[in-house]
Amino acid sequence: MFQKSLTISNQLKTATLVFFLLFVAIFRLQTTSSFLCHYYFLSQSLAQGKLDVTEQINNCFNPPPGKIISNDFAIFKGQYFIYLGILPAIIGLPLIFFNQAIYEIALVTFFLGLSIISLSKIINHFLKNKQLIIPLAVFIASPALTNLAFVGPWYLAGLITFSLGLLFLWLYQIKNKNWAIVLIGAMFLTIPTTIFYALIPLADIFLKPKEKNQKFIFLILTFGIALLIFGSYNYFRFGHPLETGYKYATVPPERFMDFRKNEKSITIFLSNAFYYLINPPRVHMNQALRATFPFFELHRYGVGLLFSMPWFLLYFIFQRQKRKDWVYLTSTFLIAITIFYFSGGGSRQIGPRHATDFLPILIYIYFKELSKNKRYLPLANKIFNFSLFLNIYFYFLAITGFLKMYPELP
Repeated sequence: MFQKSLTISNQLKTATLVFFLLFVAIFRLQTTSSFLCHYYFLSQSLAQGKLDVTEQINNCFNPPPGKIISNDFAIFKGQYFIYLGILPAIIGLPLIFFNQAIYEIALVTFFLGLSIISLSKIINHFLKNKQLIIPLAVFIASPALTNLAFVGPWYLAGLITFSLGLLFLWLYQIKNKNWAIVLIGAMFLTIPTTIFYALIPLADIFLKPKEKNQKFIFLILTFGIALLIFGSYNYFRFGHPLETGYKYATVPPERFMDFRKNEKSITIFLSNAFYYLINPPRVHMNQALRATFPFFELHRYGVGLLFSMPWFLLYFIFQRQKRKDWVYLTSTFLIAITIFYFSGGGSRQIGPRHATDFLPILIYIYFKELSKNKRYLPLANKIFNFSLFLNIYFYFLAITGFLKMYPELP
């Protein structure tokens, strides 16, 4: 009887969280107008057999002659391009007959649902009926939710990568290993740093010779097709198969430090590492330098993982089989290093949005090890509830401090 009532309680909590997520997504989509139209434009261009979005930008923004629209578009030989992965625009092709809001809400809702299902499958596989944690607490208490609160091209790409990453790990480790490998190619065509997910099947290929041939074939076919699409897409836009257009991107002057596209140094690396890992919220003070309600405020770079997903700290006290986790941790490390070195820290966020590239791996190994350390379940449940409260509080700060996080918007 207790277990049944617990299940019903979790279902109600889960439903509440889902409605909250959708409300936040729809609220932000309705208040960001045409600024966040990148993938909608690209889907329209693909349907017309074009790769640039110059016509859509001219129709939407109607810029005067010589004025450059600097909203994260790439400009090459006088034409506007999207420098992000092509997959979201391909997925959105059936939605171009609707307006932009419906297009974005449909994609967000679908991939949010996919994330919820995949995450629930992973948690239930490891913890089964003994789990006392709200299935979506880990999702809402993480940077992933940022992708819904401030929907834009990078955020949508991050949400798709996050959902596909969770689906890959569930299918690969629990269901069908071969077909799961195909999802790595899909993630690569969304955000290229996710190529390091391939280390997971590669480790199996070398460590488990019995499964070597079939997996190797799937891996080669997947990346052969993905690299062909990736290289062709880049070549026909910028004349080089490895040029994504990132160096041609335009950003508003006040966002240059967010982007730092041409700077590569140890200083930038350490700066990004700080913002991703430990950046704290700022104390909200009045003119008398006294803390006043709401007591804290968010910088436009958001807070680090230490604050947005404190639940993961428990992983470091688990008694775990380190040899089995090394490939997951190596993949995470390589993705993070690539982001710290080549990407800007990101802005208009609560948690570091690019962390969604490797967050599915952290979630997977966390619950895998938690299932072997069940004595920590009560503590884990308390930390999740605290994380849930903390991130909802951060959302309150973000919404009330909207103009500070979007200083260039009217």
